[in-house]
Amino acid sequence: MLQVPRTAKIAESKQIIKKKSEISLNSSMFKMFAIICAVTVFECNTMYEDPPRVFDTKEQCLVAAQMKKDLTLEQLTDEDGHLTVEHFEVGCELVESV
Repeated sequence: MLQVPRTAKIAESKQIIKKKSEISLNSSMFKMFAIICAVTVFECNTMYEDPPRVFDTKEQCLVAAQMKKDLTLEQLTDEDGHLTVEHFEVGCELVESV
């Protein structure tokens, strides 16, 4: 029977521990959402990107959310500069772990 050198087993164990710690470090991920109320503030929809982007930090997500908000506001604003929906906001939320 072939024996795996002890140093190889130690190196493999260190890689497994490193991967587990990387997973636990990235367990708090964030995704972007938008809330759009077309007619009244009582008829709102929460929307998500498709496909969804996931961000390592809330700060990264908020920067991307602001960019998405600016682009979307251009689409939802009429020629007089008025918002064509009743309410619009974007934000970031924690991704539920599986």
